[in-house]
Amino acid sequence: MLGIPQNTGNLSRHLGAGGVYLFGIGAFLAPAAANVAFALLILGLALDGRRGWRVLRGDPTLWLLAAFVLYLVGSLLWAWPPEGREADLDGARRLLKLWLFLPLAYWLGGDTARIERFLLCVLVGFILGRLVDVDWFSVPTVATGDRLRLGFSSVNHFGCYAATVFLGLLAYTGRFWQVTDGYDPRLAWSLRGAWILTATIVLYWMLASQSRGAIGALLLTLVLCVFLVGYLHGQHATLLLLGLIAVGTLVVGLVASGPIAERVAVEAGTLPMILRGDWSGVPFDNTGIRLHMLRYGRIWWLERPWLGHGMGAGEGMLASVLEFHGEKHLHNTLIDNLVRLGVVGTLLLQCLFISVFVALLRGTRAGLVPLALGVFGLGALVLSFVFGQTDYRMGAWDWRHYWVVIGAIAYALPLAERAEQVQKT
Repeated sequence: MLGIPQNTGNLSRHLGAGGVYLFGIGAFLAPAAANVAFALLILGLALDGRRGWRVLRGDPTLWLLAAFVLYLVGSLLWAWPPEGREADLDGARRLLKLWLFLPLAYWLGGDTARIERFLLCVLVGFILGRLVDVDWFSVPTVATGDRLRLGFSSVNHFGCYAATVFLGLLAYTGRFWQVTDGYDPRLAWSLRGAWILTATIVLYWMLASQSRGAIGALLLTLVLCVFLVGYLHGQHATLLLLGLIAVGTLVVGLVASGPIAERVAVEAGTLPMILRGDWSGVPFDNTGIRLHMLRYGRIWWLERPWLGHGMGAGEGMLASVLEFHGEKHLHNTLIDNLVRLGVVGTLLLQCLFISVFVALLRGTRAGLVPLALGVFGLGALVLSFVFGQTDYRMGAWDWRHYWVVIGAIAYALPLAERAEQVQKT
């Protein structure tokens, strides 16, 4: 079993384990607790001393961090306009925190049971955090047509998080059924009923957010998961395919009969205008404004293609276009990063995400990562990337915690394998 070696100091191990579970509970329930968890994880890693450094010093993501720091320093000194220095520094600080997944992955180690307990903590924290924000005396949004956000400032990102949780519940259903097989039948079916009820509630939350980006990303991810499981374990692909088709059909059916269908119908005339090249006729509605932003984003990116305009450039540039007043970003992570960070900064960030994805794919293919964890981790990375083409929230605390959770569970077992090799040398 790969994991945290027993010769690691007791204090550092206790700090690391405490940070793991505290962050799991606090990630979407109590941001202050999550920040304390980060401190515990980093302090534990520092106390682990020489061994931790030996494990991480050859890790490609740490070298990416070093390259990204050099890029930020060079851009701040020579490339980005000085008038936006305060916003640039704040944005750079937020982006550097994306690497906080590394100490969490380190302390998750190669212990699959610990990773699953951590995911259970995240699920409990997410559910409790949402239930706290439910108005139990209001009319359900499914009846009023209002969009549900439950404590998040961005309704679209709430939809993305709910979609990811639903994907995780779906990926782990087989594993959960297997675990409960050894229980008393009444207890087993009670737990399974609670599992199904939780998945149903989370699915409703996603649909009630009316986020077309989140729903579309989930449907695409479900389809890709079929091919992924076929690639990893072909004998399971048929059963999973039937399940995913059933879920996908249910989601599409619910969406088609709801308020989202009305919004799509109203904005359906936008696409023919774009195909004709008639940008003057494209309205600044929910879809049209995103398309206009892509057009302006390309223009702004080409002004400073390599190093970008700076992290603080987004709002100021959007304010220069009357119809974009009040908008804070370009609603597309890739284009927004190209405008702010240029090709160099964007490429470094994409290399971070790709490194984690490839490490998890190889680990799952080699049998190092259990199928349920591999499918969920890979699916969540795909879902977040697809969703990111419809919105941008990379600098916000909630998305940072979301990425740290996904990145850590995806990278924990590959990093533990590296730790095992270091221990043998």
